[in-house]
Amino acid sequence: MDVESITDSVLRWVTSRNDHSDEFLTELVGATGSQSSNSALDGLVGSILASVVPTAALFSQIIAQVVDFYLAPDQVETRKHIAQLAEQGHNAQVMPFIFEALRLNPPLSSVLLEAQSSTTCGSTAVASGQHVIASIIDATRDHSTFEHPDTPNYAQSPAHVDCVLGLEHKGLLTPELFERVAPIVLLQIFTLKNLRRFPPPPQSGPMPRFKETVRDVPNRFYTDLNGRVTPFPVSLFVQFDE
Repeated sequence: MDVESITDSVLRWVTSRNDHSDEFLTELVGATGSQSSNSALDGLVGSILASVVPTAALFSQIIAQVVDFYLAPDQVETRKHIAQLAEQGHNAQVMPFIFEALRLNPPLSSVLLEAQSSTTCGSTAVASGQHVIASIIDATRDHSTFEHPDTPNYAQSPAHVDCVLGLEHKGLLTPELFERVAPIVLLQIFTLKNLRRFPPPPQSGPMPRFKETVRDVPNRFYTDLNGRVTPFPVSLFVQFDE
């Protein structure tokens, strides 16, 4: 079973479209061959769910961050353009818009890495086995890479995003799945009539977040409905007309 077929099934499931689901399921069951017993099918279903379900929450939080970015008043036309591209099936052309939203608002502020070999990062020597904290916020605003790092520039973004910055390639976060599913999910959201934040301005605004520097590394945190601090956004309220 190729990744494209599995992606198609997940895409239809996420967007509640099932025009290819029977074809996919028939092919998937047929792939079990003579072992298509109940136990084999249970194992097959378990494998699919194990790959997709654990990353569904992260995927949703990432999509919420992208939607939050494009709910800004000056992004109305960009939102429409993204929806048009996705509706025409130009997923690769949608990805730079997703990348820029995530570059300016990365899902993770930093990651802890272990050096696999001795190297030099800038003017700092890093020994093999040494643990280092890599700031994704600083990396995505590097002036040597981005001429105007704080300004969206969709032409500078690669058509192929190496999945989601700082997150492991698993389930819905593998590049093949993410780049197939994310544009379609955004299409369903951005085509909602008169999409806007709730409550309306001036009370509304971006998701509640704040920055804090830990060990000289900038980190972004969010607050949930109970005022608790969390590294990921918990909710995003919008409204639209029927």
